[in-house]
Amino acid sequence: MLVRLMGGALHPFILLGVIRPGIWQDLLITTGIAEAAVHLPNAPELFEKEETSVDGSNGLTVLEILELVYKSSVLKPPVHASRNPGIAEDIRALCAKFHVDESLGDAEMMSKIEEIIWASVLILFATGKEGKKPRLDFFLMHLVTSSLFLRCYIDVLKNPAHKVAIIKAFFPGLLLYTIARGRPIINPLLLMAASDKPRPRMFPALPTKSLRAVALIDACQYASDVHVTKTLRTLVLASKEYGDTPAGGVIGAFKRDNPKFFARAAGILMDYTGWKVYGQAEREDWDRTGLGWEEAWNDEA
Repeated sequence: MLVRLMGGALHPFILLGVIRPGIWQDLLITTGIAEAAVHLPNAPELFEKEETSVDGSNGLTVLEILELVYKSSVLKPPVHASRNPGIAEDIRALCAKFHVDESLGDAEMMSKIEEIIWASVLILFATGKEGKKPRLDFFLMHLVTSSLFLRCYIDVLKNPAHKVAIIKAFFPGLLLYTIARGRPIINPLLLMAASDKPRPRMFPALPTKSLRAVALIDACQYASDVHVTKTLRTLVLASKEYGDTPAGGVIGAFKRDNPKFFARAAGILMDYTGWKVYGQAEREDWDRTGLGWEEAWNDEA
């Protein structure tokens, strides 16, 4: 059932994650479980219990594991419908390097969730091609919209083993979606090239941080595609929780990071999808080209 919860582009996981004690609690729980039940298990072999890797007492960070994904010859994205033999075994081996120690309590859980949120935002907003217009992938976007709900599960679940299980169950999907979209490589400079003071292009620079925040929220809440609102919701939470992370302080980062990371991502989001409330036409859909493949960029000069 846990595998089904992570299926359907993580929608069952999101639906159960949004639940809070209250008058609709039983109805929403029933609906969430029903949605999970009707989804087919997505790559169930990836969720089989694996032995914890012994690559160090703390395992590897999410970003370190992604680097191994990029370097792996086995995990090189297959062409269209073809499939690489051994891919499931290699993904499971990488997942075993992601340690979550239940004995360290909620502080450990929140640290692992922080890693996942940073990685999810990077995978969506810091992949692409230098000199090309940004593309935001439809499936990678769901990693961003869903990742913040890991915190909700940790708040509700009481058994530390269950908390570990939900965090570790999310991780195979992060790797699987990355590989399925052509293994787009994270390049933080692509994101850092965006303005740290996002605004509608037809408006002059907004003088204060609060006015820029209002403009972003106004723009997304009237978006025709609710995924835009959901994506900004995660960016707002991440900015609040992790926005003060010092340069080079992201868990697992090897290079210097630039400040105002999430503000830049929010600007990319609205520039890409359209500042509807400010008169900019909305984009019809998210990118579905599989931007990790070189061939996906052949239609753009």
